[in-house]
Amino acid sequence: MVSPTNGVRPGGKRTPLLIPEDAIPRPPRPPKALGVVGRRAWKEIWRAGRRWLDPKSDALVVELCCRTFDTVEEIEHDLTTNGRYYFTKSGQELPRPGVADVRALRAQIVSWLALLGFSPSARAEMGQRVETPDDALTKFRARRHDTRPSSNVEVRASEEPRSGETV
Repeated sequence: MVSPTNGVRPGGKRTPLLIPEDAIPRPPRPPKALGVVGRRAWKEIWRAGRRWLDPKSDALVVELCCRTFDTVEEIEHDLTTNGRYYFTKSGQELPRPGVADVRALRAQIVSWLALLGFSPSARAEMGQRVETPDDALTKFRARRHDTRPSSNVEVRASEEPRSGETV
């Protein structure tokens, strides 16, 4: 029987599902229906995920992602050619439907890439190093985290405020 934690003991970590460097399979050939942008994305996805992507089980999701890249490119070309907005008969300026379509398709691409392991949390779960930016916000968060009191500090009964007292 499989435990509800999928084999991970409480407080434990999963073993990384990375393919050893010497056993990395060749990526599948890109589908012929892919355009230039889709073929470029196909190569980049398989190159970047070569240590964990499985050509047999992940090819369909990669193909869907790459076809969507091609669709986004077509819509973006149309929007560039015809403009992002149009005017109605009453003179109202509205965004073309392609604007919302591109936004939705890009969100779908992000979802598929996360499913394939291209999110920081997925890479961390696989045991891959996740780089954090060395900027002012990161330094501020680190300082703030260091100055916060630990959650496992004991509070003695004599130090607790009595009812009606303010701290």
